[in-house]
Amino acid sequence: MRPARTTPIRCARHARAAAARVAVGALAAALFAGCGGPTDAPDPTPAPEPSAVVVAPDAVVPESDGGAQEPDEQEDTGDGVDCPALQATWNQANQALVNLSADHPRALVNSFRVAADAMSGVEVPDAIADSWATMSRYLDRVNAALEDVDASDADAVSAAMSRTVSAEDTQEATAAGERITDFFKSGCAG
Repeated sequence: MRPARTTPIRCARHARAAAARVAVGALAAALFAGCGGPTDAPDPTPAPEPSAVVVAPDAVVPESDGGAQEPDEQEDTGDGVDCPALQATWNQANQALVNLSADHPRALVNSFRVAADAMSGVEVPDAIADSWATMSRYLDRVNAALEDVDASDADAVSAAMSRTVSAEDTQEATAAGERITDFFKSGCAG
């Protein structure tokens, strides 16, 4: 049996898939890097396989760090925005982006749709308005690019991702996500 030949088309396809994995991985990993709070114990979970992004289950901001509280305990952010409701919206967007993998294109497409939908049309305080808009635009761009793509075709999803978002776009969205998370960690004090 002959080994598979490496062709320029095959190399380009693998490069696009790798670029999409990097973009997805960088966004998800950085979004959740500071969400769980400090810990002194080493993480006992095994390292994820290189092609998948695995985010800790505590990726949402826990209540002890200013996360979601009971809905009747409304806290006004000073801009007339209900902080716990806004935190729940941010948590919904984050949870949609947990465990993204270019190896599971249908789930990846759905995750970006859910996250984009969660963040759209939400009134946010001035302290995070720019960051929220940056993250929303990023998710909307990815969502729009994936709209007409066969969600079961990993190569098509990867190609759409790599055509739509650059490393700089992902870094910008990551920084915006970190600023939003910091806002909630501070108890909605900008």
